[in-house]
Amino acid sequence: MSVIPLTTPAAVRPSLFGLRRATLGESLTRQGFPSYRADQIYGWIYQKHHRSPVGMSNLPSTLKHSLDESFDLALPRVAAVHATRDQLTRKFLLELEDGARVECVSMQTERRLTFCLSSQVGCALGCYLLRDRA
Repeated sequence: MSVIPLTTPAAVRPSLFGLRRATLGESLTRQGFPSYRADQIYGWIYQKHHRSPVGMSNLPSTLKHSLDESFDLALPRVAAVHATRDQLTRKFLLELEDGARVECVSMQTERRLTFCLSSQVGCALGCYLLRDRA
């Protein structure tokens, strides 16, 4: 009889998006990095819109490597996009890591761009199944 080694599924890395700055600082401290690095990381992600630790030039290479292994910096997958004929309104269906889906809409006018993001998963009306006919 042969022994088959059991493998455990790779741990799912938590998303860095939506993580409180204090929580990130605590996580960094547990890993041996100063908590102020959380401010630098937030600056790269939310001010400079940079999602790759490699290009975060004011972070030490050990922290860049740790970020890459500890956190997920990927955005949700775009499962579908529907647009009005004039292309000024677009509905996006985003698929989250667990397969759940959320909707968001961008509406462009002459003076502004408005973006709405659903605060809950799913839609009782199945809106994401409907195509705009405008």
